[in-house]
Amino acid sequence: MASTPEPETPRQRLFFALWPPEAVVQRLHELQRKALDGIDGRRTAADRLHLTLRFIGSVDTHTADCLTSAAAAIRIPLFTLEIDHLGVFPRARVVWAGVSHPPPELLDLAGTLERICRDCDLPPES
Repeated sequence: MASTPEPETPRQRLFFALWPPEAVVQRLHELQRKALDGIDGRRTAADRLHLTLRFIGSVDTHTADCLTSAAAAIRIPLFTLEIDHLGVFPRARVVWAGVSHPPPELLDLAGTLERICRDCDLPPES
């Protein structure tokens, strides 16, 4: 007798990120355009530009709910972030903007997000 396969659990591809103010987005979008001018690179739409804090990957609904509810409770003070350099992921043909000296508030936030991931049974980011 043939067994019926288990229904596939829905999964979501997630990451934690900060979304910069509109003026910063427009400047980053312009820098991206200039950096990729004449190069066959992948351009990111302005409304998708963000600062990834923790890539999570593909997770089931239970884990997504755990992450979402814990992250919703985070309260952080306003802080200034200086984006001061550009880099490239050559294989993906993606230009990225980076921060050389992250402020303490950003480091605290990253640590909080890592603890949330651990509490939701995700392995540490490598």
